[in-house]
Amino acid sequence: MSGDDILNLQNFLYTICEKTHQIPGVIVTGTFDDLTEESIISIQRRYNLPENGIVGPATWQKIIEWVESLE
Repeated sequence: MSGDDILNLQNFLYTICEKTHQIPGVIVTGTFDDLTEESIISIQRRYNLPENGIVGPATWQKIIEWVESLE
């Protein structure tokens, strides 16, 4: 999977990683790769969400909240 949505997701993940060092790093490419999935699973684990690597509404909400808390 690739595209602008993945690019935006990776930018959020990159921000979280750079500012907190609490999730694996990602490379912003616009392609959903293993590093992206590892970061998603790390977030899901942190928030007690199903650890499936899928960015559903609950996972997306936690990503957005975390990034906003860093601003």
